[in-house]
Amino acid sequence: MEERRYFIAIFGGPSAGKYPVKGGCYPVPHAYWGHYCPHGMYKGDWILLYCTSTYPGYYCQAPGIGEVTDTKVRGNEVFVHYDYKPLLSPIPRSTIDNCLTIGERRRFRYPRLKCNWLIPIEPTSFHCFKC
Repeated sequence: MEERRYFIAIFGGPSAGKYPVKGGCYPVPHAYWGHYCPHGMYKGDWILLYCTSTYPGYYCQAPGIGEVTDTKVRGNEVFVHYDYKPLLSPIPRSTIDNCLTIGERRRFRYPRLKCNWLIPIEPTSFHCFKC
């Protein structure tokens, strides 16, 4: 069995209606899949679900986490399906920044896409969030 992996999924405003953070599905362009997940993403992996300032209702916060249930390729996208687990209180961006390594923080602060972005993180970074 593969070792559990951890990620941050960034939800931006334009995709909020079609793929809401609580919806259990996160699309990743197939062309970027190997960059985001060079070793894949599997059932049991964990995702911190973060919303940008353009996402309605959760301004720069992570309202929940997702446990990956499966991934499916459809057309030119890979769809990550997850069980949404709300947090008792959303995690603010400043707390997330403080938990990340320098490299993770750089990718988190300066994503190259305006909507969806997936960042692999260390287990210690994820557990620092105390989810």
